[in-house]
Amino acid sequence: MMYIYVLFIGVLVFFFFYKWLDGKFFSLFTNSKKNINFSPEDLRMVYEPVYFKSQDGIELSGWFIPKLDGESDTTVIVGHGAGENKSDALKQTSFLAKYFNLLYFDFRACGESKGKICSYGFYESRDILGAYDFLKTVKIEFARKVGLYSSSCHSFAGVDTFCKTDIDFLILKSPSINFFKFLRKYAKEKIKIPFLPEFFIKKYLKTKDFNLELNFSSNNLNRPIIFIYGDKDEFITLEEFETFYNSVNLPSKNKILLVGGSHFNIPDIAYFSEKLIENLNLIN
Repeated sequence: MMYIYVLFIGVLVFFFFYKWLDGKFFSLFTNSKKNINFSPEDLRMVYEPVYFKSQDGIELSGWFIPKLDGESDTTVIVGHGAGENKSDALKQTSFLAKYFNLLYFDFRACGESKGKICSYGFYESRDILGAYDFLKTVKIEFARKVGLYSSSCHSFAGVDTFCKTDIDFLILKSPSINFFKFLRKYAKEKIKIPFLPEFFIKKYLKTKDFNLELNFSSNNLNRPIIFIYGDKDEFITLEEFETFYNSVNLPSKNKILLVGGSHFNIPDIAYFSEKLIENLNLIN
């Protein structure tokens, strides 16, 4: 009889532990950043609120900002990173409006966009495709050429979209190379759990592991790509980044190293803008 009680208590403890874990991991995929605390108005920039749908029908919210002086037929789609929304991306990249039109938008379940699950780069490729289709059908005269700025874990979505479309150039800021590895580290930081079983990832995302290197190697790309890396990145070491960068066999690639930069922080915006524009001038 004692064994039955012990077994019952063990099952009960395991059940509640599982429910607690499940709740924690559920919050990881649903509690994305919603508050928009910075807008083009704060920078006195002319902009147009825009709305469009992702490839799978989710309503997304964005800002279209025309080039500050004169006109341009090139638009850069700017995506934010994990745990951020379009207001964060605007703070880091508003200087690009001196040279291009810009389309900022919130990924699904972030900022002012609809959706329930934030998938950290897996489903978000459908969001970028929605932004790209919006430009090519609604903002045609502003988007003869299209660039894509993709950050953090959304680099997975950026590369996937780049491979599926004729986007002219790609900028990868603090790219996450391995999907599961990034999520495990991010879970440790956000929900204070040092492990993330693949079971829970697949439960909410229904996906297998994927990484940037495999995506690059499986596609024949000859369009320019700029990699941006901070040497204080919490999610990938400088050695890992250099190994990845050297393994990517692309005819037109370049990199910008941000000394003191981390995964989500750019310590010197002036230097960052100078180097990025310098690289973009070489490919435009």
